[in-house]
Amino acid sequence: MIYTQHRTSIKWIEMIVTILLIGILDYTFSLSLSEWAIDPLIFYILLFSLRYGLLGAFVSFTLTSLYHFSFLLMEGTDLLLFLYDTNELAWILLHFFVALSAGVFSPISVRKRWSMRTNS
Repeated sequence: MIYTQHRTSIKWIEMIVTILLIGILDYTFSLSLSEWAIDPLIFYILLFSLRYGLLGAFVSFTLTSLYHFSFLLMEGTDLLLFLYDTNELAWILLHFFVALSAGVFSPISVRKRWSMRTNS
């Protein structure tokens, strides 16, 4: 059984509330999630990519990038290094490819492509 959400507003609210909750917990308890060896934000991307397909993958990637960017902003890091530092670039590329691969191969995306092939 695959869970699907047909009301699009609930999808976006769920994604935004979840990343805000992660951010509030990270800021309140000084967890520094972005510096952990096993990045919990990858699980956030995987959850919404597999659940909502490719669009959910890109939105979850964008939200985690904004979260990471705001974390660096509050930390006082040079914001230009977000794009030029190899550690940050590796973080961005890893999250992007996880979102892309999970979004493309999610059951929802596969079902949409299969139904388009059989209908034509």
